[in-house]
Amino acid sequence: MDEKQVPTSSAMDASPYSAKMKTYHLYYTTSRTNARLHLDSASGPCVYYARSCIFTKTGHFQLRAGDNKEAPIVASIKGEWSLHNVLLGFGDYKQDHEEGLVWEQMRREQNPFKCSDYLFGSSFESPVGGRKYYRWRKDTTKPAKTVYTCVDDEGKTMARLLSGGMLNWQKGGEIEVVDNLEKRVEELFLISGLGVWIEEAHRSVRQGFDGKPEAVGQDAGVVTSA
Repeated sequence: MDEKQVPTSSAMDASPYSAKMKTYHLYYTTSRTNARLHLDSASGPCVYYARSCIFTKTGHFQLRAGDNKEAPIVASIKGEWSLHNVLLGFGDYKQDHEEGLVWEQMRREQNPFKCSDYLFGSSFESPVGGRKYYRWRKDTTKPAKTVYTCVDDEGKTMARLLSGGMLNWQKGGEIEVVDNLEKRVEELFLISGLGVWIEEAHRSVRQGFDGKPEAVGQDAGVVTSA
């Protein structure tokens, strides 16, 4: 992939996307290892279930279409952020098997503000088999909160992430996605946003142990299809 196709920091200065957004509210289950995604409000319908599966072959994290851990898998994450990238998988492992899934790489890199950007690509939203590229980037105007914005390679805002914070024992955060997207495109932003949400939570814990920021490698490859 041509490096210049990846959204750069200048793309963040583009005009905000004016499309209507829909909001998913993340609420932890009793164990706090899983979460339910409620549409519009806490009392809204539970549309997705986010399940942690660290010790299974189905991925370290799963997004399931339904309100429980047995609902069909629509996307998953596997890999370790310590290696600066993970794989986003699309499809149901139980039906398609791992080799039948669509895999996309998402990588983490440090930006000039000493925060992490998360970059990935997909052909889901692009016509005639092309690819589009996206960047999740922290909103530095809100230093007291973990707020990330996802822009495409034209600078349009496609999604936003707000973390609930380490001390919020009920609500994990919120993910806003542009409304009226194709279902698999919406799930692309949900699973990538959950990947950012998980890693930022883990980084906060790791930094709490040693009291200093974690180094982020600069030599990660350009986002490609896995």
